[in-house]
Amino acid sequence: MTIAVTEIPLRNLQPSPTNPRKHLTGIEELAESIKQVGIQQPLGVRKLKGAKHEIIFGERRYTAAKMAGLKSAPCIVREYDDDQVLEIQIIENLQREDVHPLDEADGLKVLVDRGRSIAEISERIGRPTAHVAKRLRLTILAPAARKALDDETLTLGAAVELSKLPTSELQETALSELSGRHYWGDNVVREAKVKEYVNDHYLLRLRAIPWKMDDAQLVPEAGACNVCPKRSSAQSELFDTTSKTDLCLDRACFRGKLVAIWVNMKAAGEGKFVEGDAAEDAIDQRYTSSYITLDDVEWVDHKRVKVSTLIKGSDVEIYHLQHPETFEIKKAVTKSALANVLVEKHPESPAANRLSSSSTTAQGKAARKKELEKQRQEKMVQERVIRKAVTLLTDSEFDMFHAMGTYIIGRMESDVAKRVIKSAGLDEVTYKPYMSDKPALDVRATLEKAFKELDAEVLHTLIFELLLTAAAAGNYSNGSELWKTAPKQLGVDVAAIKKEVAAERKKALTKKPKTPPKKRVRKPAGGSS
Repeated sequence: MTIAVTEIPLRNLQPSPTNPRKHLTGIEELAESIKQVGIQQPLGVRKLKGAKHEIIFGERRYTAAKMAGLKSAPCIVREYDDDQVLEIQIIENLQREDVHPLDEADGLKVLVDRGRSIAEISERIGRPTAHVAKRLRLTILAPAARKALDDETLTLGAAVELSKLPTSELQETALSELSGRHYWGDNVVREAKVKEYVNDHYLLRLRAIPWKMDDAQLVPEAGACNVCPKRSSAQSELFDTTSKTDLCLDRACFRGKLVAIWVNMKAAGEGKFVEGDAAEDAIDQRYTSSYITLDDVEWVDHKRVKVSTLIKGSDVEIYHLQHPETFEIKKAVTKSALANVLVEKHPESPAANRLSSSSTTAQGKAARKKELEKQRQEKMVQERVIRKAVTLLTDSEFDMFHAMGTYIIGRMESDVAKRVIKSAGLDEVTYKPYMSDKPALDVRATLEKAFKELDAEVLHTLIFELLLTAAAAGNYSNGSELWKTAPKQLGVDVAAIKKEVAAERKKALTKKPKTPPKKRVRKPAGGSS
């Protein structure tokens, strides 16, 4: 059957308002090709009122033809109703190899909303069901994540991983945190980093939970974990179901069960329980806590061994810890108890030597106190050197800074930037973290706001302070080149500041303690005796 092809003037063609393809790429290259060999594939159109025609498919060719200077284009004219037009456009668009992922996702969503199943769509467009499912996940991306994917600062794989978070708020919080990290000169947020971050912060492993998977009574309204659809093993299109690690995708439900099981454990009175700051330190700050969790490892007999294995068969008291923010529950022992076990069973091991002289002993506490004081003085020196250097800046140093501002925002370590924000007294932008009522500082948003609002001189000073603070924070061993040279070039006497800080701290540490006030003796009622 011969299909009639009609030449229609470009002035009588108009793009379709329902075309799902919003990203028209490679137009200039296609225009050059059309100049050489013409339009090889006709456009599909339908007739409108008068001489006008609506482009059903082929808008990219139409745009390139106008750029190439053509007056008309070959077209196939057919009659379609509005529903047929929409479905044809979506299917034709989805079958292309160069379609933008967001256009593909939005088109698939329309088909799903019109009653098509993933299996039907997969068969119609010739793509695996897993491909269709992952593209559909992009339709629930937060606006900021869609924009990042569109701007190519978020990769497609990273966007799919981010979409596993159930709310826009969580996605935007994660994206903000990841965008503010330094990845060796690359400001693109990639799949591996998002996957690691999401798994560590939001997807919760069910393998080591302190309740039974089939316990439907712990939180009755939530039911049992083993039949819950909000698990990675129940969503084969998005997760590797061959993995032995099953993940919970509902953090709020998981948190509720942690709270419930902790209440039950305390009511049963089995063991000792640690909460609050002590539990947080033990879980988050292993080296400064007097506890060590059973999941931690020590170097014994030339290999890494879990603490739970090391204490096996020993009469060691077990403590139950609950993190005050995440509600994570861990088992732990005191470091002094572990040290006693290691001295008895593995006296030559580095762990035995380290723990027996660690912060749990008087000698270890003194060494730790000395180290903390050294760090405190180094930080005080850094802050004073930076403030002095900033005051000595002149216009000649400003030229390079403005172009560097937006570049360094995405590469600045969070802790470094927080120091500068506090030091400079910037107006802080905050957000509400997931599972916390306490607002947290949004480092990236705070700096971006400052960069937009500050005048040139203040802005240049801020950027210099950011750079110098970053150099100071990385001042390990002999220090970075910028930290060693910039203050001296500006005339800062670093040695004098070090002496000043040392003298201040010596005076503060040797200051006599205040004499406690005498206790007031209460007179008996009825007057003096």
